[in-house]
Amino acid sequence: RHVVRVLWLFCAWTLCVADFSSSEKAFNVIDSEMLVSVKNDDVTSQKLKLVAEDNDPIWREESYEPYSDELDSYVTFSGMPDPLDDDSVRGKRYENWLQNYHRVPNSPKLLWSYDDADTAPDIWSSLEKDYLFCDPDLAKATSSPIDIQTGAALNECYGPSFNVKSAPTWDSTASTLTELFDRSFIVDVANCRVGEGCQPAPYLPQSYDHDKMILERILFHTPSEHKIDGQQFDMELQFMHCKGSGGALTPGCRPELAVAVLLKDGGASQKDPQFLADLAKTAKEVGPDPKELVKGLQFQALASEIAPLFDKFYMYWGSTTYPPCYQRVQWYIPSQVVQVSTGLIAAFKARQGENVRPTFALGTRPLKFLSAEAVSHWTYRGPRGVENWGSPRFPWLAYTSCGTSADCEQLPNQAARDVCLAEQRMQSPINIYTNECRPNVDYGGRPCVQQVGLRPVFWNLGRSSDEPLKVYLKDCSNCKPCNNPNNAYTLTLVAPGKALPVSLAPESGGCNSWESCKTAKGYAAATLTYQNSIYGLREIVVRTPSEHTIDGVSAAAEVQLVADLIDCVKCVCAGWGTAGYGGPRWCCCSPNNNDKSVLIQSLLLVRGKGPGPGWVSGLASVAAQADGAPAPLVPDLLFRDIVASMHPAMNKYFLYEGSLTTPPCTARVQWLVVKPMLEVDDNALAALAAVTVGGNSRPVQALNGRALAVAGTVQL
Repeated sequence: RHVVRVLWLFCAWTLCVADFSSSEKAFNVIDSEMLVSVKNDDVTSQKLKLVAEDNDPIWREESYEPYSDELDSYVTFSGMPDPLDDDSVRGKRYENWLQNYHRVPNSPKLLWSYDDADTAPDIWSSLEKDYLFCDPDLAKATSSPIDIQTGAALNECYGPSFNVKSAPTWDSTASTLTELFDRSFIVDVANCRVGEGCQPAPYLPQSYDHDKMILERILFHTPSEHKIDGQQFDMELQFMHCKGSGGALTPGCRPELAVAVLLKDGGASQKDPQFLADLAKTAKEVGPDPKELVKGLQFQALASEIAPLFDKFYMYWGSTTYPPCYQRVQWYIPSQVVQVSTGLIAAFKARQGENVRPTFALGTRPLKFLSAEAVSHWTYRGPRGVENWGSPRFPWLAYTSCGTSADCEQLPNQAARDVCLAEQRMQSPINIYTNECRPNVDYGGRPCVQQVGLRPVFWNLGRSSDEPLKVYLKDCSNCKPCNNPNNAYTLTLVAPGKALPVSLAPESGGCNSWESCKTAKGYAAATLTYQNSIYGLREIVVRTPSEHTIDGVSAAAEVQLVADLIDCVKCVCAGWGTAGYGGPRWCCCSPNNNDKSVLIQSLLLVRGKGPGPGWVSGLASVAAQADGAPAPLVPDLLFRDIVASMHPAMNKYFLYEGSLTTPPCTARVQWLVVKPMLEVDDNALAALAAVTVGGNSRPVQALNGRALAVAGTVQL
């Protein structure tokens, strides 16, 4: 008997050591699982505070015992550990268990609730081992809901790009919806569960930032769970979405994206959205089983009311507001609060009472204030960036000329596809090579620049000297401050006056004489005459770095003077001017450039030792002040100052036929790229580059056999 007792004690000791070792492994697994994975700065970059600075788990330092199947099973079969007769390690763990959990191991489980003292939100984590992240102390830095402090929101303009707008826009909205009650009034997409042969559920299309997100259900909360600047509202709708590739969901899926809409009491006479009014009438009838109580209710009725609210909205990363408190949920909440009637709120509150989880502090998580993008809005980076300009991300395939041949193939007919392919072969900017063609010189198969002799360029200032140039930053009108990394920011100058043709300019008296027709006199704006075609100055834009490269090397910046074809130099038409024809008739002189609707004269800026032209330093000094409204930020900056600085450099320039370098990338644009570069102070260049937040240059495009020429001009 004594030998048996010794053997029994030895076995018990070895079992305990082995058991303790397996427990340590289990705890290590828990530690690793509780660290929230991060992606750049989109999710909070903070880890859940389960690991201290010394890498010792906080649950161990603070005697926190995570749920353990092993301990639960031990108590089930062996009873509660006896502190006088059992292993001290297991006994201490069991004492910690009792301190942190309201439920004794292996006791009957209680269902979570909002109002029962034994199952309320503050002790959800003690009800189930899977509810660990519901612990208000353990996961408070990553939990929802929150009190949105508007002053702390980062204005980053455009949100993650959905299919059409950078705000929730649902597809497949014809799904019929059902209702049920489970601690909350729920509108369920129950007819779209896996295996039921249903129609596809509503979904948010896959975007640059997330996979396809399928709507699982809509939860009703009274009052609201989220607050804004401390104010709690009367009701909240939460649209919970799960990741999915098909049109159906797996029951009990893990939500990863939530859309919340806040509602407030607008009085007894307030008109309610029709879908809410219909649902409120059935609130008393709703039970635990999904039923179509509002016959024919489809999600499109909800989407048509909700989508317009997302002109401005908040975004943060949190959790579901109900067990098991899934983490890493992306929340979108409109800043606009919807007003509904007093009776509607009362109907839902009578059915479900108060069903809210208390708010959590935002902590170090980023809170962003975002805007919905216009359908046509493009950027240089991000989901609407250069690489996607030609894609169907933009409706009507409006920018296919900016893309690839595969983008052209999406157009509806062959004629449109042919035009698209032709324009794609004429794109700008390009790399300009400088080896000029010379007789009897073999360049080893490399292209050379054709010499075309003198081609004068005439600038007429018109009335542009009457007032200063106005400065503004393109794409900086809807969201401020303009610091969004996905942008189309472009520092732009506008000259005064309109570039109307002579025959339309009221001050010219019409084109009724040889002198008024053959010259550019009478234009209110500055004009450029090239090859007998007259172009009116539209704007001057600054690109950083340069879009064009010279022998493969880019410059620090590029100034582009953009002008539109408005008229031509006139000559007497052949066959006119004889008796019977009513006198002479004027036609455009030949040769002309009338087949090019836009002309862009380009000047490259490089870093130099001197300060450079005064207009560049003046523009650089006010660049940071520019926003979406044109303003004379440099009171003495005139267009003639820019022309004067270009004058010495215009003795030689490159020319070729290309396109606009921004959507829609229209072709048949005449480019004149000044060969000599302008040296500018490095500080001025840095100031010009800073406002574009990452640069505003399109990459170099293929020349595709186009002729590249070099011409000279006389100093006029």
